[in-house]
Amino acid sequence: IIADQVLTVDFINGLGTFNLMTAGIAAQRSIRNQVLSTQALSYNNYTITTIEQASSDFAHDKNQESWEWNIKELERIDEWNVYFCNAWNQYQSTVRPITNDGNLLYNSS
Repeated sequence: IIADQVLTVDFINGLGTFNLMTAGIAAQRSIRNQVLSTQALSYNNYTITTIEQASSDFAHDKNQESWEWNIKELERIDEWNVYFCNAWNQYQSTVRPITNDGNLLYNSS
């Protein structure tokens, strides 16, 4: 009966028994957390480098696509300008009377 009154939960806690039982768990958690933190740091450093490289590659590819598209568009515009300038020159060189019956006369010579 005396042991029941002396060995209370508070008495056992005061001796540090519970801390001794959980010391291993605390050490395990500490080691696990350090391992996880180290892995996360390694992963983040690798990912940041990969993201920077992917971003740079993406920008380079888009610039190259834009450059090629602009070159093709310039060729298309140049072709149109040759056609338009010839047609405009022919239109401007056509003799048109000031007054007519509504029909334009085209001089093909």
